[in-house]
Amino acid sequence: MVNRKKSGFTLVELLVVISIIALLISILLPAVGQTRRQARIAACTSNMSQHSQGMSNFASANDQATPNAPNSPGGELANAYGPRGQPSFRFATQDRPLNGFAFGTNGITTMPANPSGPPSYFLYGDEYINNNYGLSHMYWVVLSEHMVDGTGAQAMQDVFLSPSDVQARRDWDIFVDWLRTDAQGQFPPMPAIQGSGPAARAPMQGMQAVAPNGIHHASYLYPSSMFCTPEIWLVNPRNGQPTNPDLFGRYGQFNTPTATSPNPGAGVNFYLSAVRKNRMSDVSFPSNKVAFFLDNAVHDPGIQSWYEQGATCTLSTADGSARATRPYSDAIRNPTTMTGGTGNPENAGNRWTLFFEAEGTTSSFPVPYVVNWGGIRGRDLQ
Repeated sequence: MVNRKKSGFTLVELLVVISIIALLISILLPAVGQTRRQARIAACTSNMSQHSQGMSNFASANDQATPNAPNSPGGELANAYGPRGQPSFRFATQDRPLNGFAFGTNGITTMPANPSGPPSYFLYGDEYINNNYGLSHMYWVVLSEHMVDGTGAQAMQDVFLSPSDVQARRDWDIFVDWLRTDAQGQFPPMPAIQGSGPAARAPMQGMQAVAPNGIHHASYLYPSSMFCTPEIWLVNPRNGQPTNPDLFGRYGQFNTPTATSPNPGAGVNFYLSAVRKNRMSDVSFPSNKVAFFLDNAVHDPGIQSWYEQGATCTLSTADGSARATRPYSDAIRNPTTMTGGTGNPENAGNRWTLFFEAEGTTSSFPVPYVVNWGGIRGRDLQ
């Protein structure tokens, strides 16, 4: 009889094979992760392309105007909606739903606070929405009619969400569930607000029980420059003086209100002088003017805001194109502001700068796209 040795791997050989496999995985995983990231950025850019198409569809249906609130009915409703024929003070109200959306009696305020106010990141249903959000955040209520099929909850589709924005998608699902409780897209009855201002919260048995940190809006923002008069931020390039000193003096500086100098932007008069119907042809640099943009650096782990160094921001421009940018380098950074704060002689670049203190020193971040020098006539991109 012939003795046969059992064949197989020795322990050393097995450990070598496992080591090689582990090495290959460690080499391939980053490449796979990067490929998936690029795929998400491409899908996000595709969303921006569809926003451009929706903007074009809106313009075709509205005398070539940029997206804005629907016209006020005027007449007996003028006190609630503004002068007839002008963009309404508010939209998507219970008595005047818009594309199946009806947000209580107050609806969505077209322009809360002032045009350069920084974005707020919490959305509250019914009367809550009126306190914190305006057309810049809730543009999709207006644009959904020109972008997707369906009304109300059925109009809330993935085109308004970045594939990398996990938080917004979670909150969006909660939002959709609420809207589906009523065919008109109304919210169910909400408990009374506790406190006041942006920090106000509903009692635990209401919204806070479902979403303790509030509800996030969609992934993208619509710059207020697109539906405000450019004269707020426009200066004469020859001498650097405001083209409309009255508007510039009241709104161009956006000084923090004080007890002796209340916010000049509050009230109907501010709205009527700030919000207007712009036309697509009003855009001076359509290929350099941002029309919609991703408002969080969701494609870049460890980075929170689109304006930080290293952040990737997808956007669409007024000429209908879409791209992925690095705002820290691709956006026009406001050149030296003229003496006395009278403006930017180039009418280009960010108007809003974020200041913060850390360890006794003050730092600043230029915040592009939300509002820029020159408004719709200014350039956002290099």
